[in-house]
Amino acid sequence: MGVCRSHRVIGVFSRRLSQIPHLAALLGADRVVRLGPMSPAGRRAGGLDAIAGWGHRPTADRARAFAAARGLPYLALEDGFLRSLALASRAAPPLSLAVDDLGIYYDATRPSRLETILNDGGAISPEDLARADAAMAAIHRHGLSKYNHAADRFAMPGLAAPAQQHRHVVARLVGQQHAAPGGARHRESVRGVIVFRQPV
Repeated sequence: MGVCRSHRVIGVFSRRLSQIPHLAALLGADRVVRLGPMSPAGRRAGGLDAIAGWGHRPTADRARAFAAARGLPYLALEDGFLRSLALASRAAPPLSLAVDDLGIYYDATRPSRLETILNDGGAISPEDLARADAAMAAIHRHGLSKYNHAADRFAMPGLAAPAQQHRHVVARLVGQQHAAPGGARHRESVRGVIVFRQPV
């Protein structure tokens, strides 16, 4: 999901965010400005079209407050669903980002741009659906994942496939009401998890 081209200059407070290669291109912006107490841009909103931060985490509170106080759009960012060629913990730069000007896809307490698009029957054209089908087929065909770091064990030379495949079934032990990540409420809470290994 990209942003409107009117967001030509985007401000960020996060050092990690500002160090992402080609961040402006990923955001569809002309320029990304790092904001901070030592930066002149951090003391004024002039010239900024939007503020971006990592989702709606507490670490992005400063960015959201800055945007709200100055009447600027806040763009919530998260790693794209096809993120990189290695783990983020190994400093692999993201090759895609989810950019949301309404909420963020995992936060059930407010609408997100992705949710809004999916709920609008006219927002997705037949051409978009065809591209989505082709993309999903390519992801499956090439065995792509979020980080693409794990070897395909059945394609490794000298490693035989198991005689019988298995699947894992997860059963929850539940109790009282709890708040799930992203704000979704459930009547039960997970007291424990049991994993069963069943033959396919």
